[in-house]
Amino acid sequence: MTALHGSTSAPGEAGVRGDSVQFHGVFGVAGQSGASGVAGINDSGDGVNGHGRNGVKGTSRADEGAGVLGHSSGVMGSGVLGVGESGHGVLGVGKGGAAGVKGINRNPSALGMLGQGHIGVWGQSLNERGFGVFAIGGEAGLLALSKIKGGRGVEAISDHGPGIYAQGSPAALFRGDVGIDGALRVQNVDVLGRISAVEQGLMSSAQEQMAELRQQHAADVQRLTEAIAALTARVAALES
Repeated sequence: MTALHGSTSAPGEAGVRGDSVQFHGVFGVAGQSGASGVAGINDSGDGVNGHGRNGVKGTSRADEGAGVLGHSSGVMGSGVLGVGESGHGVLGVGKGGAAGVKGINRNPSALGMLGQGHIGVWGQSLNERGFGVFAIGGEAGLLALSKIKGGRGVEAISDHGPGIYAQGSPAALFRGDVGIDGALRVQNVDVLGRISAVEQGLMSSAQEQMAELRQQHAADVQRLTEAIAALTARVAALES
């Protein structure tokens, strides 16, 4: 049996209402670990509805406790749902060494965090030497896929340095054709420029050799023509 019970069937009226000018309108205290200070139940709507500058505020002083705990057992339900009309749906702020928002999934084959939108996930570092996105994985630290024709799995742009910096053994592995629009430098050597210079040198050398062969051929033809003429003259002299 409850110490205080209020009930009404009139539309727009509350079963119990508490008003206070200088303190909480309703204050509930529970002495058992499995009970709640204030509990709200509604099988077809919101269990608790809070309206204010902050609609609902939760505070925890326990180690590893949560200021707000949301639990859902429904299929495709959400433990916590945040909707922002013009701001963030969910905002997490960390003041210590922990993350502002952390997502954990106990299923080793499922996602810890899912982002969907024009930009699925946006990461920005406030530290000049920091990372916008830091990823650690087993087979791959970061996996990126593009589903459209001509799309890029990864697009990296830097205004003042390399677009991609890779370190490993090997530093990079490509399976498929590689296109380069610009210079290819290996140990500060322009490889494509060096290949082009070698090709031009080979072409120039081949042209020079062809010219020498043509000159040699012309000289050989000239000597052969003169020898044939001399032989013809000697034959004619012998016949006469």
